[in-house]
Amino acid sequence: MQCLMQCLMQCLVLCLALGGAASLALPLSCWAQEQTQEKAGDEDAGATTSWQDGAAREPRWSLGLAVLSSPEPYVGASNETRVVPLVQYRSERLSFEGLGLRYHLARGERLGLDAVLRARLDGFDAEDSPLLRGMADRRRSLDAGLAATWQLGELAIGEVRLGRAELGARVTADVLGRSDGLEAAVELRLGRRLAGGRLLLRPSLAAVWQSDDLINYYYGVRPTESLPERPAYEGRAAIQLQLGVMTLYRVSPHVGLLVLAQVERLADEVRASPIVDARQAFLGLVGLSYSF
Repeated sequence: MQCLMQCLMQCLVLCLALGGAASLALPLSCWAQEQTQEKAGDEDAGATTSWQDGAAREPRWSLGLAVLSSPEPYVGASNETRVVPLVQYRSERLSFEGLGLRYHLARGERLGLDAVLRARLDGFDAEDSPLLRGMADRRRSLDAGLAATWQLGELAIGEVRLGRAELGARVTADVLGRSDGLEAAVELRLGRRLAGGRLLLRPSLAAVWQSDDLINYYYGVRPTESLPERPAYEGRAAIQLQLGVMTLYRVSPHVGLLVLAQVERLADEVRASPIVDARQAFLGLVGLSYSF
């Protein structure tokens, strides 16, 4: 177990070094859950996670690579496309999925409670853009907290079946002292299987609240960093909305093709910063993984 924990922490450090989008952990946690489920017998079976079924499975890994594109919202920052690892481990209680660790504290037929540790990949290096030079780097961090999941069952509007719904909520805090910020999120996810269960469509909608300290650290301008073209700015708490869709196609019982698209509406408190020149943040990812 000690060796496993060291491996998982090294994966988190690797994710921090590679950089990317902070919101990537949310949709990839859905991918990780689906990678551990057996092939469904009908179109919608297994579209959401069963806590009791998950507890009965043997430990399992998924490894792969993905191409990630996620433009930074900061002024003058370039849009980098990079290759990132897809690594997942899942056992009865411990899992590493997306950019975070989870430890299952309690499970019921519909409810689950986890302790979570998540990589936060916000931030910039002052050398990323001439317009950021003279500022202190905003460093990536780790958040820890609690996450709850509630299986809502089949959702439909009239005669139209939307799929199985899942409601998630989490509260996390910066544990490395970068921003000393807090974050709380509520997310609704739908799961619908097609093509005999081989194709999963999973749209999601999330509202993410971020505290004064978090917004001010990543998007504020300190008085000592201010210039005529970059006035001082103190960020305030804000709510940001995220809309995404994940598609997972099982090429074979062990191989999965993942396609992910997500857009985040930046809050007014973020867009008002003189170092931000975007109204939305976008993320696109295409990856291939092997489960064993």
